[in-house]
Amino acid sequence: MERKRNVDAERDFIKIFQKFVEEGHEPNVAAAMAIEAQASKNKDNAPSKRMKVSNSPIAMEVKTPMRTDGDSDSMSESSLSSDEDDEETLDLARLKRMIVIARDLQESSKMDEEVAYESMLETISFVFGEAQNFVRSFDNGTNVSEAQTSFEMLFNTSKKDGVPKLVRDHLVSTLKKLVQKLKNDGETRSRIHLKQNDDIRVFVLLPMAYRELEASEHHDSILEPFCAALSSLNSKARFRLVNIWSRDVAKNHFEGVLAMLHNFVTLRLYTWEGGAASLFSRISRVLTFMQLLFKANELHEKREGRLIVSAEKFYNEPVNREINFHQDIQMWLDNEMCFCKFPFIMNAANKALALRMSAQIQMSRSVQRSFMALFTGDASDLTPYMILRVRRDQIVRDSLQQLQRMSEMDLRKPLKVKFVGEEGVDEGGVQKEYFQVITRELIDPKYGMFKQNKKTRTLWLNGRTFEAPVRFELIGTLLGVAVHNSVLIDLRFPTVLYKKLMKKVPVLSDLADINPDALKGMKQLLAMKEEDVEDCDLTFEITEECFGAIHTVALKRGGEKIAVTAKNRDEYVRLYVKHLLMESVKEQFDAMKKGFMRACDSDALKMFRPEELELLICGRPELDFHDLEKGARYDDGYTKDDPIIKRFWKVVHEMDVERQRKLLTFVTGSDRAPIDGLSKLRMVITKSGSETDRLPSAHTCFNHLLLPPYKTKSLMKKNLYIAIEQSEGFGLK
Repeated sequence: MERKRNVDAERDFIKIFQKFVEEGHEPNVAAAMAIEAQASKNKDNAPSKRMKVSNSPIAMEVKTPMRTDGDSDSMSESSLSSDEDDEETLDLARLKRMIVIARDLQESSKMDEEVAYESMLETISFVFGEAQNFVRSFDNGTNVSEAQTSFEMLFNTSKKDGVPKLVRDHLVSTLKKLVQKLKNDGETRSRIHLKQNDDIRVFVLLPMAYRELEASEHHDSILEPFCAALSSLNSKARFRLVNIWSRDVAKNHFEGVLAMLHNFVTLRLYTWEGGAASLFSRISRVLTFMQLLFKANELHEKREGRLIVSAEKFYNEPVNREINFHQDIQMWLDNEMCFCKFPFIMNAANKALALRMSAQIQMSRSVQRSFMALFTGDASDLTPYMILRVRRDQIVRDSLQQLQRMSEMDLRKPLKVKFVGEEGVDEGGVQKEYFQVITRELIDPKYGMFKQNKKTRTLWLNGRTFEAPVRFELIGTLLGVAVHNSVLIDLRFPTVLYKKLMKKVPVLSDLADINPDALKGMKQLLAMKEEDVEDCDLTFEITEECFGAIHTVALKRGGEKIAVTAKNRDEYVRLYVKHLLMESVKEQFDAMKKGFMRACDSDALKMFRPEELELLICGRPELDFHDLEKGARYDDGYTKDDPIIKRFWKVVHEMDVERQRKLLTFVTGSDRAPIDGLSKLRMVITKSGSETDRLPSAHTCFNHLLLPPYKTKSLMKKNLYIAIEQSEGFGLK
C-alpha cells in the first residue's frame, strides 16, 4: 500500500514537472519548482499520503537551490492548476516537449517506462480518442502537415530519437477505438454531418498516418472502418471534404494517402480467394475514399488550373491487368456493382474498351428490337455495317450527304468504305485511307476552317471562317466514327478542345497549346506591380487578324473606353480567355460537338478525362518500339528469327526518337501509338523481292512494310534512312 501511495505521488510530481517544462523552464529548475509545488499541494494531507521528496529520483538529480519564499509567491495559483485549453489540445511543439521530458525522466532517474510516459499516454487517449479533440489540437483541423509530422513522431520507435513501442501501440489502440466510434456511433456520425462543424476534418487528419496505416496489419482494424465511416457521410459533408482536400492538403501528403489506398486495393486483389463480386464488395468503400480524392483533384484543377497529382496516379495497374473488364463492363451495363462504377481506377485502354463494348451491345439490342422489321419488308436496321460509298474527288460532299441521313445507332456500327470506281474489299485498310484523305481535305488551308499556331503546330477553330457549320459537324462525326473503329486521326487539336467536349470550362493555362505568346502576356500582366499596369495602356478591347483584315472586339460593353488597371486585370484576363476559347468559336464548336455526340454520346464517354479522350482519338505520343517488335508479324519468307529481321530491329532501336517517329509515320501514316500501346498496332513486314538496291516501301493503310533483303546492317540503315526522310506521308506538315 505504501509503495502504491509513493507511485501515485510520483505520477503527480511528473505531471507538475512537465507543466513547468512546457512553460519554458529548464528541466532542473522545473524539477525544483515541482518539488516545492508538490509539498505545497500536500501540506494539508496526512503524512502517509505525501510524496517522500528526499527519496525522489528527480529530487536527487536537482542541483539548483530551493526557491525563496518570494519566488514561491510569484507562482500564481493558475500556474499550478490545469489550463483546460492546454490540457485538451496538442500541437507539434508540445508533443516534442512531452517526448523530451519523458525520455529525460526515464534516462536520468531510471524510472519505469510506463510511469515516465504516463502523461503522454493520457494525452494520446484524450486527443486521438474523440474527433472533436483531435481536430481542436491541430488548429481546428487546418494544420494537416503538423498532424502528419505528429504521427511520424509517435510511430517512430527508433532507439535514437523515437518513442517506446508502448506509445506506438497505445496510439494504434486509440485510433482503432476512434474509427469504430466514427463508424458505429450514430450520434457522432450525425454531428459530423453538420456542414459548419469542423469535426468533419477528422476525415482529413486521420489519413495523415498513411505511412503506418499502409501496413496490412491495420487494414481490417483502422483503414476499412474509417472508409466505411466516410462512406456513410451525406452528400453535403462529402462535398465539404472535397473542398478541404483540394485546398488544405499538400501534394506529398495527397500522394501518400493515395498510395496507401492503392496498396490496400492491390493487396486485397492478390490475396482474395472469392469471386470478383465479393472482392469488389470488400474494397468498394476504399474506392469511395479514392473517388473523393479524385473529385478533390479535379476541383483543384478547376480552381488553380492544374491538378494536385496527374490523373494517371489514380490508375491501379494490378486491377487493370487482372480484372476481366469484358465481364466487368457487362456488369456495369446491367447496372450491377463493379469496378466500372469507379472509372478513375481504370486506364485509358480499358475505358476505350468500355466505350466500344457499350456501342456494340447497344447496337445488338437495337437489331433485336428491329427484328420484326423483317416481317414488314424493311430490314435496313438489320444491316451490321455502316457503309459509305464515296468518290475521291467528291469525298467531303458524299460523306456529308450520307452521314447526315444516318441514325445515331448506324454511326456506331463497324465502318465499311467503298471508293466508287475502285476494286477492293474493305478489311480495315480502305477505312484508314478514307480517314486520311478526308481529314487532309478538311484541314486544307484553302477552306480557312482552322488556324494553326506556328510554335505548337496545333489547329484551332476559326470563328471567322466562311465555311458552313455543317462542315464542322462532319469533322465531329468523323472523330466519333473513328473512335468506334479504332482508327487514329492525325488532327493536332489542342487538349482544350477535348476538355470542351467533356463539358469542362477552359482556364488561362489552356492557352498554352493555342497561343503561348498570349499566355505569356497574360501571366506577365497578372504579375506586374500595380503602378506598371496602367503603363501598358490596355483597354477591354482587343484586335484580331483574319484573312489579312484587322477586327476589334470589345470584351464587355463599352470595353473600348474601360482601361485595364491593377484592380480589374483579373477580370480582363478572364474575359480574354472566355472570348478566345469559348465565345469567338461558339458556332463552330457547337456544330463539331453535335456531330461528335451523335456518334459517341453514352455513359461510357463520361468515364474519360479530356487527355484520355485525346489519346483515344489521336493516339499516344510515347513510343516503345520494343512493344512494336513484340506485336509485329512477318510474311513472304520472313520470320522473327530471320537474320535480316534481327538486323532491321537492331537498326530501329538505335534510331533517335525523332527518326523513330518518322519511321512510324512512314509505315502507318501516324507518328503516334494506339491508346493501348504499339504492341496492338500489328505491323506486318514482308519481303520485297530479291533486289537489295531498292528502297523500302509501305502501305500505310495496312501498317505494311515491304523490306528488301539487305545483306548488311550498314546497307539496311542507309536505305531505311533515305526512305523515311524522303517520304512525307499524310501527316500534318
